[in-house]
Amino acid sequence: MEEIRGFEAGLYPYLDSAQSKLLKDIVEKKSLDDDLRNRIKDALKEYKANYLSQHRDAALKETSVKPVTQQEKKQAEAQKA
Repeated sequence: MEEIRGFEAGLYPYLDSAQSKLLKDIVEKKSLDDDLRNRIKDALKEYKANYLSQHRDAALKETSVKPVTQQEKKQAEAQKA
């Protein structure tokens, strides 16, 4: 649920700023034609890609990767044999 809330919380500002023309067209037309549906789908895909990219980058930064020592490498190789 936290991820959904975070996604939603960022969606509205994204639509207001990056997709203001789309929102304006929806209000003016007062109905969804194929063009508007496709533009909405494209906007959601773009936002989703940006959201996932930002959150993956943040998750990778939070994850600390410990370098493998030579001894650990030897132990792993010995276990394989």
